[in-house]
Amino acid sequence: MVRLSKLLSAFLDQTQQRRPETSTILSRLTFETIVNVRYLIANFGPELAADYRRYSLRHERRLWDVIQANIKARAGVVLPIEDRMMKSIDRAARFSGFEIESIDLKAKGPWGGKDLRQKAEAVGLDGLHYLAAFGGMSHNVHGAWFDLQQYHLKEAGEDAFTPKLEWGRPRPQPLFALGTLSLDAVADFFNFIGGDETLAHMQDKLDDLMGRLHRASEAHEAYLVGKTWPEI
Repeated sequence: MVRLSKLLSAFLDQTQQRRPETSTILSRLTFETIVNVRYLIANFGPELAADYRRYSLRHERRLWDVIQANIKARAGVVLPIEDRMMKSIDRAARFSGFEIESIDLKAKGPWGGKDLRQKAEAVGLDGLHYLAAFGGMSHNVHGAWFDLQQYHLKEAGEDAFTPKLEWGRPRPQPLFALGTLSLDAVADFFNFIGGDETLAHMQDKLDDLMGRLHRASEAHEAYLVGKTWPEI
């Protein structure tokens, strides 16, 4: 939930600065975090939590193995940077409750046994939610052609383009969508940590914000009626 709060803050910041090129990337990270939070809450247990932490240490284990191989190739000589890296990796593993050498790189598959699409489906965020907020945004995260033509290039004749150096124009729909999905995650979280009593204490505030998001979204849709591209 702390990560979700920070991502929403960064997403709003970039939107306010009229930078859809970067706010779009942050929106995908935000959706992924919402799915992970809700999936962990819905299926919480010691093994799932351990699997989540263990999965994150695979990269550190690979890095650890490369460092160990390099040290062995030098007949045991350890470089200062390698010493610092190994200590950092060891701290991360111990913080997570594991010894780094216990991380099994032969273990395949995502944490919890489901990829993000499957986790999204399990918490009711499949279909359009997934495609719009995560799948499609992979263009922007990875710099695919669609991202370039959407934000970074201008047509200059047949098969010719010029750089588009100015920032784009953000649209409010992602704000409304992620705001709504985030409130659902917040409600799940309050119910998880304190049960019905805690959720009931916060419900009026959550409902009020949800209602304002819906009214803003409906007003924007009404504004768009009759308009055509590039006005929309």
